Amino acid sequence: MDKQALAVMIPVLAVFFGGLVVLSQSLIGKAIARRIEGSGGVSEDELSFLREQALQVDDLRDRLAELEERVDFAERLLPRAEPASDLPGRG
Repeated sequence: MDKQALAVMIPVLAVFFGGLVVLSQSLIGKAIARRIEGSGGVSEDELSFLREQALQVDDLRDRLAELEERVDFAERLLPRAEPASDLPGRG
């Protein structure tokens, strides 16, 4: 290997491996390590919270669908409503 190429590679590799050491000590590096170990998944508490939130979203969707049906029904009835002057006891 050429001496000039080696002279360039040594600082480059030193910076690269130094960066890996710094990364491994950071929160991101620790998260990557946990993920590689296989323990980086969601905890039981987080999983139960997510399931509860999914149930609430489903409930809200059902309620929204019911409200949409009621609004559609009311919109169909409104054009057929009699004017106030046509009602008994008015005007």
